[in-house]
Amino acid sequence: MKTKYKIIGASIFLGLFLWVIDAAFDSIIFLKGSFLGLLIFNIPAHEIYDRSIILVCFVIFGILLSMTIEKSKRVEEKTKEIMESYERIIDNADEAIFRVGARGGNVSYVNPAAERLLGYSSKEWLSDHSLGYKIILPDFVEKQKQIIEEINTNKKPIKNTILGWRAKDGREIFIEYTVIPVLDEEGEIIYFESIGRDISERKKVEEALKTSLKTASDLIYSTPYGLFIYQFEKPDRLILLSGNPEAERLTGIKIDDWIGKENNEIWPEARKAGVTDAYLKVMNTGKTYETENLYYKDEKLEGAFSIRAFRLPEEKLCVSFENVTERKKVERALQSSEEKYRSLIESTDDLIYLVDKNYSYIFMNKKHAERFNLPFKKIIGKSYSEFHSKKESDFFKKDVNKVIRTGKALSHEHKSARDDKFYLRTFSPVKNEEGKVVAVNVISKDISELKQVEHKLKQSEQEIHKFAEYLQSAREKERALVASELHDEVGQALTGLKMDIFMIKNKMSKDKREIPSEFQKMEKLLDDTTQKLRKIYSELRPSLLEHFGIGEAIKQLVADFLEQSGTKCTFYQDPEEIILDENRSIALYRILQGGINNIKWHSEATKVNIRLVVKGPNLKLTIRDNGKGITEEQIKNSNSFGLIGMRERARFLGGELEIKGLPNKGTTIKLKIPIKEKRRVHDHVVKKDIKNI
Repeated sequence: MKTKYKIIGASIFLGLFLWVIDAAFDSIIFLKGSFLGLLIFNIPAHEIYDRSIILVCFVIFGILLSMTIEKSKRVEEKTKEIMESYERIIDNADEAIFRVGARGGNVSYVNPAAERLLGYSSKEWLSDHSLGYKIILPDFVEKQKQIIEEINTNKKPIKNTILGWRAKDGREIFIEYTVIPVLDEEGEIIYFESIGRDISERKKVEEALKTSLKTASDLIYSTPYGLFIYQFEKPDRLILLSGNPEAERLTGIKIDDWIGKENNEIWPEARKAGVTDAYLKVMNTGKTYETENLYYKDEKLEGAFSIRAFRLPEEKLCVSFENVTERKKVERALQSSEEKYRSLIESTDDLIYLVDKNYSYIFMNKKHAERFNLPFKKIIGKSYSEFHSKKESDFFKKDVNKVIRTGKALSHEHKSARDDKFYLRTFSPVKNEEGKVVAVNVISKDISELKQVEHKLKQSEQEIHKFAEYLQSAREKERALVASELHDEVGQALTGLKMDIFMIKNKMSKDKREIPSEFQKMEKLLDDTTQKLRKIYSELRPSLLEHFGIGEAIKQLVADFLEQSGTKCTFYQDPEEIILDENRSIALYRILQGGINNIKWHSEATKVNIRLVVKGPNLKLTIRDNGKGITEEQIKNSNSFGLIGMRERARFLGGELEIKGLPNKGTTIKLKIPIKEKRRVHDHVVKKDIKNI
């Protein structure tokens, strides 16, 4: 207010000053009278009018000027107040606000919301002019350039444009902007302000919605269920709007031919089947209709269907259906099969039960439940360990875990501590649709009687083996006795007879009498008989075996084989001297004798290799030929008594005999027997061609 009065006072003073100047000019220059008289007392009438006009004009000018200045000041103060209010609004706004220079795109201001949103302080924005280009997501770089170019060209606001940024903490932030250019008096852009709001969550929702809609669309067209969409027109009309490909496949109709038609027109038996009334009830009440087995038949379609109908927005009805004709047949077959299976498992004498991964009973047949003498409800759901000892439970859990881990069945014998019976217990995996083992089925078969029979068979077999061993021993003793009698009685008689013939020939020679030719025949017959006797004696009881050991006996046996067959034979022995007890020596000799006889009579071999070695606590004999090869049928033939005898001899000594043959490649016999022998160690081994023995 003081300024106003000062301006008015100054205007009045200026008007009076001009009044004085005008009086001075009239007095001094124009000599119209005295200055004082012209100033106050003798003022001409026309001067009073002119001066008053000037004075009034100055006063009015002063008043107007003061009013203008006052108004300008008020406007300035109001503008300042508005700007301060604007700055407060910007600072407190929830939207992120950026002020960006028109030249270079440098940020000159960011509000606190922008700082919070992206995590960068105002100081960081102002100190690093390229920050806005560094943190923008790659997919939005070109769009950012286009926005700047467009606003500099058109100088008009850009609304609802979206840019993506990388916040300081690494999150992706999506901001929807309104960019407003601020122009100077000449219409050039000074700067532009970007006002943005965080739409990251909305973006996620939109993406999820897009995915959901696409998924829903894909589901509708790829679902294994038929779908029909109807429009409901009150009071009782259902008009077909659309359907998916599966609906066409299941019903055999072409949907495009029936769109716009009423449901009862498409399916003339629908009302009779109760479908139409059910659909109308859905539309009137909003409650979903479901049925698992509705039979429908008309000229176009026949079968059993599973149907689900529910109301959609805008008075629409969705019907989802599936043809379950085959499934119902399968279910009936499965039900029948299940009843037969149930009857089977309840009538069997086997113990059948099912356990889960925690070893708890899920199911068991009555036969197994009877062993517990408890009702089912007190067994089902309980752990195996609650009814069995810790030792039995540990073995059981180990087997169950192995089946779950491998997915393969296993079987073994088991003796129950409950009744001391023997069971053949089989664990089988129960798998779900994904092939994962979810339970284990156990079948225990009582084999107690079989075990008793097996025990008796083993006893009988042992007795037979002992008897066979006794027979072999008795046979060898009998052979030894016969050989001894042949040697002592017949041998001596032949020797005496030969001496008598020699003495007669000698006497006849002294008497100079002619010796009849019959004597020579008698001598030859006597020599042949003696030779045959030696052979028989040797086969009954080899003298080399008895006097020189197994090595020399085998050499002689091989030499005889070579002489009789002409087959090339190689014998390898390590160590050079092997000393065995009588039983082992005889058994080894007879096994080799049997093998050589088989080669001589059956193999058609041209080459034979024999190895006799001591390795650790075992003696190993290997006979290998290059003949036609023995067959599996011949090996297993119950009439092959020679092979049976060889195996029995090996068994008597606690050894193993293995016989293998390859067609046209020969036969291999391997014998391994434990020995307790006195072994002399030499620096060399024996390997001789039998032809040189």
